[in-house]
Amino acid sequence: MVLQQVEVAKAAALGGDWAGVLAVLRQWLQSVEEPVQGQSSEMQEAILALALQVLDAGDFATRWQVGKLLPAFGPMAIAPLIAILEDEEADLEERWFAGRLLGEFRSPEAIAALVRVLQKKPAPDLAAIAAHALANQGTVAIAPLTRLLSDPATSSLAVHALAQIPDAGVVPPLLGVVTHDDPAVRSAAILALSNFRDEPLMPVLVAAAQDRATAVRRAAAIGLGRRATPVSESELRPVFALLLKDLQMPVCEQAAIALGRLKTPSAIHLLAAELQSPLTPPPLQIAVIRALAWTEIPLALTLLAQALPHLPIAACLETIQVLGRVPKGPLQPQAAGILLAFWATHPAPAMLEPALLRALAHAWELLGDPGAVSALEQLRHHAQPQVALHASSALTRLSAQFPS
Repeated sequence: MVLQQVEVAKAAALGGDWAGVLAVLRQWLQSVEEPVQGQSSEMQEAILALALQVLDAGDFATRWQVGKLLPAFGPMAIAPLIAILEDEEADLEERWFAGRLLGEFRSPEAIAALVRVLQKKPAPDLAAIAAHALANQGTVAIAPLTRLLSDPATSSLAVHALAQIPDAGVVPPLLGVVTHDDPAVRSAAILALSNFRDEPLMPVLVAAAQDRATAVRRAAAIGLGRRATPVSESELRPVFALLLKDLQMPVCEQAAIALGRLKTPSAIHLLAAELQSPLTPPPLQIAVIRALAWTEIPLALTLLAQALPHLPIAACLETIQVLGRVPKGPLQPQAAGILLAFWATHPAPAMLEPALLRALAHAWELLGDPGAVSALEQLRHHAQPQVALHASSALTRLSAQFPS
């Protein structure tokens, strides 16, 4: 039966029907209890050769599918895959698949081949998949990846691969590159180190917050957000304050996110002060508003309410929107009250931008606030059709929730 299937697959291969070859291989692997190990060595080699033909000549989708089958051949597939990976004349996509598949074999030969490829500075896609395949090898790949850190041509790939290995064994080599000349290497190391909560790495993250490179400071802000706790917050407050005032917006935004995750009163007050500062740029205002809302703390909403009447239109719009998205629970009445109080300070709808009116109507609809019916009745007759439409939608939903 197996011989017959192999002959059918060979005939399909001769005709260039790679999908047909793949179908036969898949059927064979699924129907036989020990499809590879149970066959003679000659038969194993014949079947493997067919799979490798598909990998060589198939399109991307077919190669992807045969890639799911090749691991079933076990160690006998390693040598031919290494040959493909190291063949600089071979199709780049085929080499990419070979590198990817070698990551699934726990083999010193596979590790050595992947390292050799990286040392030859291959095309970026091939280098990336080789590094990823090394990371898939687990802790046995730490030593060869550590050696690659010393080469400027491979250090970035090596540090990214080490970052994918969830073992404390990567901490020493990563610590060795936190002062590397390449900012990309430093930032990747900082991000990876911040995942190890049991390691005494806070001083490293604090030092990185003052790095000359934006990417490294941003990585430090992310890492501090992961590692900071209410206990360590007082110690880290000056660091967060510095990051929040950084000259580069990506750093500031990450600092805002980190402070929001802390959810402490002092962190919330620090965010609120930044929101109300006239020197805060609009993108950071948006990030701060979101960070305050994500805390889901009454104090944060109170401070948002205080800032709302004084914010520029874009920040005001964002505040209304985040208040409308407050989840069900004790904060929803507070959010609805804030929006009604804001509305009350503008008794004439014409005093507010249509975008704000639309946002208010939608927020009241989401919050299901019956106290907003009077305001929505006014907005239903607004001259701007989109405002009237949003108000009508909100009223319809409220009437269904609170029938008279």
